[in-house]
Amino acid sequence: MFRTLVILTSIVFCVAACDPALGVAKMWNDPPPDAGDTDDDGGTDGDTDTDTDTDVSGPCDDDEAYDDGADLCWTRCPIGMSWDGAACTGSASSTIGADAPGECNGNRRLPTLDEYKGILDSCNSSGCDSCSSSDACSSMFTSGIQSMDFWMDEECTVDPPPPIGPDDGRLVISLDGAVWMCIPLNDVGTTSYEFLNLCVKDAP
Repeated sequence: MFRTLVILTSIVFCVAACDPALGVAKMWNDPPPDAGDTDDDGGTDGDTDTDTDTDVSGPCDDDEAYDDGADLCWTRCPIGMSWDGAACTGSASSTIGADAPGECNGNRRLPTLDEYKGILDSCNSSGCDSCSSSDACSSMFTSGIQSMDFWMDEECTVDPPPPIGPDDGRLVISLDGAVWMCIPLNDVGTTSYEFLNLCVKDAP
């Protein structure tokens, strides 16, 4: 399990008008079991979550999902996990914001906020529909990933600055609540803010 995140409401700054009660520490080492999956199609749709059996590889690699709207290839799993053809396996790796951009290898990079919003529905200044409620997003990612929080390739400056660390921060998106937040890149105490990474690349 990840090191316990201690994130107080006073140091969580929403980029938009989001509910701080949602928190930012909702993530797992492994996706939760899909207890409702009683069909025999090898997918994770079951009876309880949005269908994720759609083949959306397109021109992308097997471990990537194709976003045809933006012509992007998204890694199906957070860094540290592997795609077995139906679900993500293994344990996701968390990083602090300053290290997050270097976690995507090769020609992959962290997604921007607009790229995340491009696979979510009903976006406005307060957020978007959750991944499980957005057709493109839910068809690309399993239900476990839909409840994780990810770093973005976008820095933000908040005013007033966070009470610890510099006033520069990096955006995090929660695909569960589909809200984005500004988290300090580093801090001067003993707690580092660790979140996961999905990567994208231009489709070939």
